[in-house]
Amino acid sequence: MRKGEAMTNMTDMRDQTTATSRRWVALDFLRGVMLLMMMVDHAFFMGFTQWTVAKEWLYGFFGYVTAAEGFYFLSGLVCALVFYRGFLPGAVVPTARLWRRVRTIWCWHLVTVVAAYLCVILYATDRDATLVANPYLSRFLEHPLGVLMLAPIFLARPPFLDILPLYVHYLAAAPLLLRWFATGRAWLVWLVTGLLWGVGQFGAWNALFESLRKTWPDLPVDGGYFDPCSWLLPFVLGLTVGCHWQSRGLTTIRAYGAVLFPASVLACVFFWAHRHGLIVGVPPFFAPLIDIGRLGPIRVVNLLGAITVLGFLIAWFPRVFVWGPIAFLGRHSLHVFVYQVVLLFAAIPVWVWTQDLPPGDPRGLALLGVTLLSLWIPAWLHHRMGQ
Repeated sequence: MRKGEAMTNMTDMRDQTTATSRRWVALDFLRGVMLLMMMVDHAFFMGFTQWTVAKEWLYGFFGYVTAAEGFYFLSGLVCALVFYRGFLPGAVVPTARLWRRVRTIWCWHLVTVVAAYLCVILYATDRDATLVANPYLSRFLEHPLGVLMLAPIFLARPPFLDILPLYVHYLAAAPLLLRWFATGRAWLVWLVTGLLWGVGQFGAWNALFESLRKTWPDLPVDGGYFDPCSWLLPFVLGLTVGCHWQSRGLTTIRAYGAVLFPASVLACVFFWAHRHGLIVGVPPFFAPLIDIGRLGPIRVVNLLGAITVLGFLIAWFPRVFVWGPIAFLGRHSLHVFVYQVVLLFAAIPVWVWTQDLPPGDPRGLALLGVTLLSLWIPAWLHHRMGQ
């Protein structure tokens, strides 16, 4: 090979590496943004109950899409980008690495359960009406020990402790799903996903736990807010994009996106305006269509539109989606999320106090600002421990 050809090839490889790194940073950036949005949403749910207007406008950044859908999509996307090639015929199968990830997430879930239990026990003597009336805490307050025993095996999933179990389920299923993708059976992945999503629309998961509660009325069995059958869909959607990215590159993805982009923009604008009642004469959607727990059909369409719009925005304005502090937060998303959940329970008296603040009170705004800034503490600690 001549020197000029070698230099050209090295330049091409360097450009490809830079482009790939930029895309990965963009994914970290998006996770960082969603962590901040999730913290704001949870703070409004736990406290600041008088800030109804602010909560209404900040919750749902693309209409009927929240940070939760984005997290599961990105989880599937990153899973495929990291592990897909290992499931191609003849490759070294990385199943053990995936199972280690499953174990890690389960261990952090256990940490959140124990921490939440200790917080609830600590504040159990101060069960004033405001605290007990909070639906995000009442189940745990009623059966703290039962939740502590059942949550690690996923039979009790109180609010804020029902997110990580889904990651465990989906990553445990990922080796099978990725093998199907790698061996040309994507249709089988989507057949199973579609059937499970359909089962979720009929509430079979919740019906199962209702029957368990009738059988064991003294146990706080709880299926959680998010139906695992329905919420597999955004994870598999991420897997699909990631596998296609790894096997065929971004060319065909961009081609499909270019066709869908105008309709996606219109859909996102419509859903956002409809959600906030800005479209005169259009009645509200039938509740099951936008149900978040079961991931109703409108939410799925809205999610597809949001993914397409964001994908093109990243491609057109890559420098906007690589801002260091936000990307740094997203790079340590698991540990930041665990910190956030523990903080929600540890700060129970603070959330009770905020409910008596008038809207726009500077003390409340300062508290929310400090809470958001504190998310960088676990990210920095994990970064330092990883060095």
